[in-house]
Amino acid sequence: MFLFLDDNIEKEQPSASTSSASTSSTRQLFEQQTPTRGQPQQTPTRAQTPTPSKRKRGGEDLALLERQLDQQQEHQVQNLAERKEDRAERKEERAEARELRESEAAIRMEEREQEETFNLAFLRTLGQLLEGISSRLAQAPPHH
Repeated sequence: MFLFLDDNIEKEQPSASTSSASTSSTRQLFEQQTPTRGQPQQTPTRAQTPTPSKRKRGGEDLALLERQLDQQQEHQVQNLAERKEDRAERKEERAEARELRESEAAIRMEEREQEETFNLAFLRTLGQLLEGISSRLAQAPPHH
């Protein structure tokens, strides 16, 4: 069966297996469900809206709980990843600080070695100078 509906034209073309009774009942059902032009479409009120069964409501509650659980798991995974990243950053910062301390310690040690070398060379030169002065004084005749 084919049903063509228009504002002015309504035609039925029955098929061989359908009766006119089923066609008219289908048309009545369609007309009841379809608002006509000029009539505002009514939204169902609380009394007209079927209340969901406990099973359906329980399924909705279960779905909501599952979504909340999924969100919590996502947050936990994200927090864990952030904590791992923070730990890795702190570990890297500690390693950099350790390298810096070791580098500074090596530089200080080198500076002390250079200072010690300088001091020894200075004392040697000063000792040679004093020896030269004292040998000249010993060779020179006394002035009276």
